[in-house]
Amino acid sequence: MKKELLNCVVISNEFARNSQINLNCNEWKLLLYLISRIKKHERVFMKEKITVREVCELWDISTFQIIRKSVEMLEKCVVKIGADEIKMFEFIKADKKHIIYKFSNDMGKHLLGLENNMTIFDLGYIYSLNSKYAIRLYLFALSFRHLSYYHISVENFKELFESDCYKSEFERRVINKSIELINKVTNIILHSKCENNRYYFALREKSKTQKRKYNVDSWKDKIITIPNCEERAKKFFDGINFDDF
Repeated sequence: MKKELLNCVVISNEFARNSQINLNCNEWKLLLYLISRIKKHERVFMKEKITVREVCELWDISTFQIIRKSVEMLEKCVVKIGADEIKMFEFIKADKKHIIYKFSNDMGKHLLGLENNMTIFDLGYIYSLNSKYAIRLYLFALSFRHLSYYHISVENFKELFESDCYKSEFERRVINKSIELINKVTNIILHSKCENNRYYFALREKSKTQKRKYNVDSWKDKIITIPNCEERAKKFFDGINFDDF
């Protein structure tokens, strides 16, 4: 059976996997909601306007102050992807009724006209995550779900989270707690190991959605099949020789 995702987020794999961006949980949710409003056939960013009321309803909040603070942070937001540092918005402003914004043109290659090498997901899973680290790790994990596993150096991975804490503390506060939350409330199961100063991640789709196909509302000619990764992910951790990597 096909499920239509009314709030579908589509970003480049490079953005999902390699971006360094300093946002809290609410700022991430607002950013990804604005990205979800981009239509497939858009080729340039236009000035957009949404109501504060619809954001309050999505977040189930009644105060404008939370939204105002999130908009103020997004206005200053700069994302680092590889060697590039890109301003996220050309402008974004909010009053008590509306949020008016326009993404910067430099973000176009990560958000517009994506046909391949893209990460796609239901915004509803993001609303279920109450941690900025869990949101960042969820995006990272989805960028390699077609592979079912991935590895990255400890140093590079900590940079994604802009963390300078000790490795043991980073694993306890960031990785382990985020994985616990992701596995509980989203559509994937994520596992991790650390060997030879590298983090190894394996991912599988939860059993009830393993065979689901997503027919995205604004992407009607693009059907994304989520692979059954359970066996591949299991083999990845069963008897793996980490020295081979």
